[in-house]
Amino acid sequence: MKYVISIVIVFYAIYLTIKFLGNTKKSWLEIEGEILENHINELYNSTTLESHKSRTYEVSIKYSYSYLGKEYQSDIVYDKDEIIFDSNYQAEQFLEDYIPGSKVKVYIDEENPDSSCLISVTLTKKQELGIIFFVILIVALMIFFIIKFV
Repeated sequence: MKYVISIVIVFYAIYLTIKFLGNTKKSWLEIEGEILENHINELYNSTTLESHKSRTYEVSIKYSYSYLGKEYQSDIVYDKDEIIFDSNYQAEQFLEDYIPGSKVKVYIDEENPDSSCLISVTLTKKQELGIIFFVILIVALMIFFIIKFV
């Protein structure tokens, strides 16, 4: 009976891992692009006290890329959210890698090449397989200790 429960747990853990990876996955293709321009936007955030305002700094990067003979331009830097810094210095440091005229990696959605970004947190196939292997290993170790010591 312990073995049946153990097998069910392993398959359920694998199922949940694959389901999670499937929900977070977007198929990005890495291609080369070129930085056209960059700048820093200073943002003012009001707090509850009207006299106290804080500043944050948002980077803006415009880049171009070519896919299947068609030229595209975009200003999406990060595929999840805006990139905001607490200081102008941090924003300037970040932009050092995105100087106009420099070549960069651009991640595009093959199904919709208008959709692109410079920084993607989407997992690659190797990373997905690594996570699945890790989950299987942890579950197998848990099962081993349950069978051995319970």
